Amino acid sequence: MSKNTTKKATREISEMSRKHGSDSQRDEELKWMDKLLEKSELTEEDAERIGHKIKNEISKRFERKINKTNH
Repeated sequence: MSKNTTKKATREISEMSRKHGSDSQRDEELKWMDKLLEKSELTEEDAERIGHKIKNEISKRFERKINKTNH
């Protein structure tokens, strides 16, 4: 993925988030995120890989909590 593709995806995500909420705090957070990511070289593939790792770790934590509670 190219840098332009990553920037386009970031803009699209930001725009979708803006459409779902008009809260001024959310808008400010999205502007901050846009600024933070404007020079990012992270690709969509990288972001998906990282996202899957995070989801798997969260799932493991919940499983451990559930198993602790049931024993």
